[in-house]
Amino acid sequence: MPTIPTSSVDRAKDIASMIDDDFVRSGEKGGVIPTLLQPDIDRIRKNVHAFEVSLQDEIERVPVFCCEDQLVGNLSISKLLKGASNGYPSRAKTRITAASIKEIDESGKCLAFDRATASGYHILRSVELTIRQYLTAIPGFVMPPLNRQNWGEFLKLLIDNGAGREVTDHLHNIRVNYRNPLMHPEDSLEMDEAVSLFAVAQSMNEMLIADMLKRGLIK
Repeated sequence: MPTIPTSSVDRAKDIASMIDDDFVRSGEKGGVIPTLLQPDIDRIRKNVHAFEVSLQDEIERVPVFCCEDQLVGNLSISKLLKGASNGYPSRAKTRITAASIKEIDESGKCLAFDRATASGYHILRSVELTIRQYLTAIPGFVMPPLNRQNWGEFLKLLIDNGAGREVTDHLHNIRVNYRNPLMHPEDSLEMDEAVSLFAVAQSMNEMLIADMLKRGLIK
């Protein structure tokens, strides 16, 4: 949590010192709390006002941001900020790679802060990482050269290596309708599109994990 800058802290200490001297210590010496004269009251009021001005100025310059806890589609902002991957069933979350989990969480934070296109990039990165996880789990599989590592090639490799039809059909849909268009710099996502992609990508990640489990590629 950011600390209050020194100038306002010093002004607050000055006020506390004045009150301590004028009320507490004077009262201890005389046995009664003294009556403040108008000059004393004016001096304290002036210092309190200076403190308020300094504190307000410093608060306005502190980089603090606030997100209201509302819904983005069916998603809670507080849950997106805590980690969108926590919305995945444990069967999938415990088997998805740490790198993919990181991308899912980043995508969720982008949704929370209304950064739709950035959310799309991160969630598609999570899917690609899970695709790579699937392929490299296949016994004897060798990843193709870097210049052939694209979603079209990945889809073909999944088909050739026995991935379930529901997996490859869903991946084809994401590739054609989401991933390929988003790669063009002139294209971007609206928030409702980003929320839809987030949900579609979650189902894709879960399907890839489920198919790997079904085939005994992971435990």
